[in-house]
Amino acid sequence: MSLFEKIKKFPYILAPLAGYTDMPFRTIARHYGASFVFTEMINEHALARFSEKIKKTYEFCENERPIGIQIFGKSSGLFYDAARRAEELGFDMVDINFGCPAGRVANGGSGASLLRDLSAVESIIKQVVRAVEKVPVSIKIRSGWDDKSKNYLEVNKIAEDCGVSMITLHPRTRSQMFRGSAAWDEIKELKENSKLFVAGSGDVFTADDALRMKKETGVDAVMIARGAIAAPYIFRQISEPGFELSREEAVKLSIKHLDMLYEFKGQKGIFEMRKYYKKYIKSFAGVGDMRKTLM
Repeated sequence: MSLFEKIKKFPYILAPLAGYTDMPFRTIARHYGASFVFTEMINEHALARFSEKIKKTYEFCENERPIGIQIFGKSSGLFYDAARRAEELGFDMVDINFGCPAGRVANGGSGASLLRDLSAVESIIKQVVRAVEKVPVSIKIRSGWDDKSKNYLEVNKIAEDCGVSMITLHPRTRSQMFRGSAAWDEIKELKENSKLFVAGSGDVFTADDALRMKKETGVDAVMIARGAIAAPYIFRQISEPGFELSREEAVKLSIKHLDMLYEFKGQKGIFEMRKYYKKYIKSFAGVGDMRKTLM
């Protein structure tokens, strides 16, 4: 069975999220049923050079499989080296980030900024596809730079011609950032016009959102980002409608995550946990007492 056939059996995957999808979080997402997980995005230069500073971002364990690595940057030559390293590390897929809207990324010529230069997009894709021998290549994009330059169908055609296997669309432009609503009709249009395995992303905050995107767009898979950060058990909620964590279970999950972060990152992990548990438990009654317990 191919990788994509496996994903289609439960087509709900964890998105790559900078600052969040490290090994402990991915392990939790897999525990709750995510069929595929991605690392945080990793700079092509740092990965190509095996920088010690980013080691924790590409470390993974076997029980996370299947797992993909996401690379961002702007130098096609370094993308080749980074993709080779990614395959050597044993990842099951190599993803190229053409969608990150963050200022520090896009203003530096990476991420969504590259959607303004399709020749650069093509060059980078070709380098990555040429670099890997055994694993598929995917790309993650936005609809375009702004409303006047939406080019997701053009990018898809380039990806098809260059040998990409999967494309993920977050249907907002870079100029929108996360404002307004994700245009799911664009995901549907992409699916209807693409020969690739198509995943949709954007405004999937609940299990119902995930199921509705799948139904309304006909997409091959749904990539869940912010909804999974708030509730990594969202994947269980998709497969088991009505599944919820009790307040006690939410506390146990947070403590387990804290233990994993401490083991993985030491003291730094304790401080990092704060950004997770505030999202985990804010919807539960007695949240003040729970925070005191975890602090």
